[in-house]
Amino acid sequence: MNETIGRYRDRITQYWNQFSKKQKILLLSTIAFVILAVAILTVQLTKTEYELAFENLNTNDAAGIIEYLNSNGIPYELSGDGTKISVPSVSAAKVKVDIGAQGIVKNGSIGFESFGADGLMGGMTDNVFDVRYKNALNGEIERLLRLMNGVQDAKVIINLPKETVFATPEQEQASASIVLKFKPGYQPNQAAVDGYYNLVKTAVPNLAVDDITISSDEGPMFASDSQGGASKSIFGEVDEQLKIQRKYENDIRMKIQEFLDAYVPADKVSVLVSAKLNFDKVQK
Repeated sequence: MNETIGRYRDRITQYWNQFSKKQKILLLSTIAFVILAVAILTVQLTKTEYELAFENLNTNDAAGIIEYLNSNGIPYELSGDGTKISVPSVSAAKVKVDIGAQGIVKNGSIGFESFGADGLMGGMTDNVFDVRYKNALNGEIERLLRLMNGVQDAKVIINLPKETVFATPEQEQASASIVLKFKPGYQPNQAAVDGYYNLVKTAVPNLAVDDITISSDEGPMFASDSQGGASKSIFGEVDEQLKIQRKYENDIRMKIQEFLDAYVPADKVSVLVSAKLNFDKVQK
């Protein structure tokens, strides 16, 4: 055995000695480069990519999310100031849906990477940024709603309050209009409806449940449990109709305001809308 090893060692030494000093240095450098490249590639392929999942969190929100993540064995990264939580990209969508639907987050909001980089604002006017931000927000909520049980498609329109020098009859609030298309045969129960409301509320900063309307593409509107849910009385229906009318007026006013802002300075124009909606429905 020792003789065999000795013969191989002698052959290797003889082979190595046939190279010049310059060739030896080049060969060793090449081997070292290959080893380093393989090591870097291995690290990159096995590295966990994290995605921003929640932001603007207070202590209670962060604690609730961390408790959920720990109980489900999901790794996370908490920002230094404790207001942002990131999770592995492969789990981000599910985590956002589950936590959003459960209503764990009370004050923070869902984060999304597609519009989170400060550099994206470079060169944009305020109007262009607002439009792109709302489009990105609408798209993110639509994507998350489609991941919820029974939802086939979703259409989301978010209206965010815009600062103005003009006084309005009511303080502007963020609002959301959601139209859901369900999978054939699926009928959401109250728990599922509450999940839709909680998810949307969590996704939009400073959005109250009362300022969200959710309906199906076939017409029926769904109320959250806090709005009376399936047991809502006729008085609740009237109140809901008034909310819908006010929200419709506000949505139209904001759309007109956004259109005019492209041509007239915001402090030079004020839009007021009064609408009358017909809630009568005849079912044959």
